[in-house]
Amino acid sequence: VCIAAGVLVTAGDGVSFRHELLRDAVERALSPPRRIRLNRQVLDLLRGIPGVDPGRLVHHATHAGDEAAVLQYAQVAGADAARQGAHREAAAHYRAATAQADRLPPTRAAELFEEYASQAYLAGLLPEGLLARQRAVHAWEALDRAERVADNLRWISRLSWWTGDAGQARESADRAVAVLAAEPPGKQLAMAYSNRSQVHMRSYEFDEAIVWGERAVDLAERLGDAETEIYA
Repeated sequence: VCIAAGVLVTAGDGVSFRHELLRDAVERALSPPRRIRLNRQVLDLLRGIPGVDPGRLVHHATHAGDEAAVLQYAQVAGADAARQGAHREAAAHYRAATAQADRLPPTRAAELFEEYASQAYLAGLLPEGLLARQRAVHAWEALDRAERVADNLRWISRLSWWTGDAGQARESADRAVAVLAAEPPGKQLAMAYSNRSQVHMRSYEFDEAIVWGERAVDLAERLGDAETEIYA
């Protein structure tokens, strides 16, 4: 009857709504308890299908109110979208996952914030990326991981500049260097030096920019790190 009326159309071995507006209207007509119940049923069915799009699982888990399933599948869907270059979609999935980050082991939660930040940056969602980097800093600080703290501070410095907060850009650049002061010199310190150089360059403080840039180059040379040397 629904196909004859033009509400549904055949799609493969099943059916789908003829138009998204029709699907949305039907969904809105459902009572909240029934909507949750139906989404749980669909989620349970889709879980058993090999190769199902993880984004569909996230959708139904979200509407079913299944927070554990959202966390599980949003991480998978985010990684899948990122591999395909669908950065805005990946950021949306990671955004959903980070809402449940307190369910994860601390190290995995910190990594998840970084993944979200990277995809938000690539999607041009700079304020989101900045907030995710700030959450990553707090997570790595709690784990006493200086190199990861410094890496995220460097990103905060860059994102702050691009979002118009020059003061935070400078402060974060300074902190990235300071955090690594007691650590063995490595790639992260060379990159932190280079970021300090960039901050000074953008402020037309060319003497300071050269000093920090040369520090970065010298350390990168000693480390045999050609990538950082070229970057500096």
